[in-house]
Formats: sequence, structure tokens, C-alpha cells
Amino acid sequence: LCAYWIEFRRRLIHLLGYNFNKFPSHMALSILQLKNKNVSKHVTRDVLKRDELSLFLSNSDLKRLSQYARNMVDYHLITDLVPNLALLYFNERFDSEVRSLI
Repeated sequence: LCAYWIEFRRRLIHLLGYNFNKFPSHMALSILQLKNKNVSKHVTRDVLKRDELSLFLSNSDLKRLSQYARNMVDYHLITDLVPNLALLYFNERFDSEVRSLI
């Protein structure tokens, strides 16, 4: 059951950007926020490390995000990063400190 839930969640997250993009956002978030105590015990979060982050975001991407966080650039300069950031966020690849900032 645990492996099924993990795979289902991973596939759902990917499909929300494509085939399931017509789903109401509250429904998608409700599904993603479902927690099962038995599954939660067996799931270990694979938090992204700095060197792994370079697979998703370049140094210039990180610089743009930093500038955006300090209100130095407009949202339009980071819109291309949002899909990757959303994927990492909903797959729980950020540590709790980063998640609290988001």
C-alpha cells in the first residue's frame, strides 16, 4: 500500500500539469494533503541536497530567485522556474526550513 500511494502521488503531481489541469485546485490540494498514518510511518522524505539542486535549477536560476525574494526583480522573470519549484515542493523534496519560507 505504501509503495502504491507514493507512486500514485508522484504520478498525480506530474499529471496535474498536463491531463489533470482542469481539476479544481482545491480538489487537487485535498488529494495531495491526504495523510495515512500507516503510510507516513514507512515513507522517508528524500530531502534535496545542494548538489542535487543543480539538476533542477542553475546558479543563474537561484540568483533570480534570490533577487525576487528581495523584491529586486518582477515575478515575470521567475515564471519559468515555477513548474520545477512546484514539483519539488509537492514531492516534499525541500527541508522543513525551506518549506516554511514558501
